[in-house]
Formats: sequence, structure tokens, C-alpha cells
Amino acid sequence: KRPAGLSGGLGRENAASLLQCASVGSAGVVKATIAHVRLFRNDRRIRWERRVHEQIAPAILRGGGELRASDVVIHHYGYADPELTRQKSQRNLRLSELECAEQPTDPVSQFSRGSALADLGRHAEALIALQLSEAAGLSGAASRKLYTLMALAYAHERLVARALEAIATGLRLFPDDMELLFTEAQLRAAGGEYARAEEC
Repeated sequence: KRPAGLSGGLGRENAASLLQCASVGSAGVVKATIAHVRLFRNDRRIRWERRVHEQIAPAILRGGGELRASDVVIHHYGYADPELTRQKSQRNLRLSELECAEQPTDPVSQFSRGSALADLGRHAEALIALQLSEAAGLSGAASRKLYTLMALAYAHERLVARALEAIATGLRLFPDDMELLFTEAQLRAAGGEYARAEEC
């Protein structure tokens, strides 16, 4: 029986399926679920792009294809081991720095670099990369995550007012973003603003 949300076969259709990728953390709990293209045509014109956080959707869309949602869930356990996660972050930083050296104003490369630096606890450096990403006009799904990463990095640097400013900017663009609201709730609660935290 085929999974719900997928057609009986893509055949010759110029389409790709977005599958829900659920990342499982070290406690065995799903930390985040993000839709990624994981089923697409075998076509020599469709090739992965970027060294880190590889993308296939741009090639599909450039070729006139469409992306179709599905309710199929893939459980990803690649980040369940903290040591393996640290090694992946180091690898991602190395690869994103190669991309930034080639394209210093590319917003996605700077976002990937900032994300890896944040994962490694290098928050001041992460902020520089994330600010460069924002200034270069990061768009798409990553732009939702950008402001949460900025807020958390500011909070780690004990710049809570700046963290709340980053959240406010993000919420102006994405007023229903659960991660931004949850991050603001944590910051408000830590500052004793319990009513505001509950509202978030």
C-alpha cells in the first residue's frame, strides 16, 4: 500500500514530493519537522546544489517542475548523538566557509555559516554571519529560522534587548512562527515577565 499523500508513481510528470523530515534529538524526542524534497524525477538536468544543506528544489523549479506536499514522515536520527552532532557542525562550518570564500555576499552561505557557528557555541561570530545573511536578503524557509538563531545568539551574549528586537523583526514577517514565539516566551519568563511569556 502506498503512503498517503503520494501518487501511484511520478511517471513522466515534472513534479517532486515534499516529505516531512522529523529530526530526533538525543532524548529520542522530535526536535523539529521540516518539509524537504526527497522524491523527484531521475533527470540529468536536476542536480543537487551547495556543499552544505544541499538543495534540489531550485533545479526542479528552474526546469518547470512543481513541488507537491505529502504527509509522509521520515524520522532522521543523524542528530541523536551529541558527539556526532558536534562533528557534523564542524564539517558544516568548514564547507560553508568554502562557499563564503567563493561567494561572500551569498545569503544562504552566510546563513549556513552562522548556523554552524551557533551550534558550536561561537555566538558572537554567528551573529556576524547571520547579520550578513539578513543584509544580503535571505529568503525562503531559512529566513524564518534566521531570526530565531539571531535571538538565541544575542541571548547567549547577554544582549536580551537585542534578542527581543530580532524576534520582533521576525514576527513582523512571520507572525505565526511557533519557534519565534516560543523563544520570546523563554526570554520573557527568564526576565520575570510571566504574563508576556504566557501570552507568547
